Amino acid sequence: MKADANEIRLRHSLERGEWKSAGWGKRDGTRYARYAKATFRKDRRLNIRLSSKDLEAIQQRSLAEGLPLSDADLEPAGTSTRPDASNRCSR
Repeated sequence: MKADANEIRLRHSLERGEWKSAGWGKRDGTRYARYAKATFRKDRRLNIRLSSKDLEAIQQRSLAEGLPLSDADLEPAGTSTRPDASNRCSR
């Protein structure tokens, strides 16, 4: 992929040292770390019914995208044997 004129101009500007870091304080770093952690927190549960064919298609796509589903991810509500899993179904 070829860089356009603006990208080339920006790269040269960076190489000349014309840009400075805005700098994050410790407080900002802590705040953004909390945001990142919350992004991946799994705090909701969703129970849906799917046909076998649809489930297999979802599993194949997740594998293709590098997000394999574990058996624990696919257990029906209230049947989990994992000690940290809730055996309640909330609405």
